[in-house]
Amino acid sequence: MHFLKVPDLLTAAEVAALRTLAQRVKFVDGRAASNPGSQVKHNLQPESTDPAYLEAGALVKPAMFRNAVLRDYAYPKRIAMPMLTKYVPGMEYGLHTDACMLATQPPIRADVSCTVFLNDPADYDGGELATTLGDVSVDVKLPPGHAVFYPSVTLHQVKPVTRGERLVAICFLESAVRGHYERQLLFTMAQALARVDEKLDWESRTQLNHVLMNLQRMWVDT
Repeated sequence: MHFLKVPDLLTAAEVAALRTLAQRVKFVDGRAASNPGSQVKHNLQPESTDPAYLEAGALVKPAMFRNAVLRDYAYPKRIAMPMLTKYVPGMEYGLHTDACMLATQPPIRADVSCTVFLNDPADYDGGELATTLGDVSVDVKLPPGHAVFYPSVTLHQVKPVTRGERLVAICFLESAVRGHYERQLLFTMAQALARVDEKLDWESRTQLNHVLMNLQRMWVDT
């Protein structure tokens, strides 16, 4: 299962703007806002009608499209409105899988999930994004402006926050390549080609690019 950590997805100015917006957001119980049946969700998020929620999402969303590595990793077709989410001491989000279909208009299928970290890891204890891979848990806690992307099919959780405040933006992407194994193969090949491009003779480069382009034709659905 391939993860992608993207350093500085957001600029320092964008992070600062989002942290300022978070002061204006009216945060409510995350379960009441979007998942009333959950027994493991204990966090805070804005109501969808909150103007500050839409303003914050509009700051994050363009960053998804402008990042070339992310485009190779996720093949984003549609991106749901990013949402600020907050955890204070005693809050967590237990083990869960993200919903397949988001209740947007039109509905968006969640293929790739994203967490963008907005405050310094030293400012809070706990709050790691912990993803289960077989019998191993991978913990992620990144500097402000950095993001992690991962297939939405994974089991994951946010560990309990014991000090400070965890502020993140979460987002879900519908990919033009539905299968996560196919996306991983395309990404791996594109990255390998980028690394060796100048070292290959023209014929070899043309042949490998031919393979990549035609795998995209097989798997990309626009």
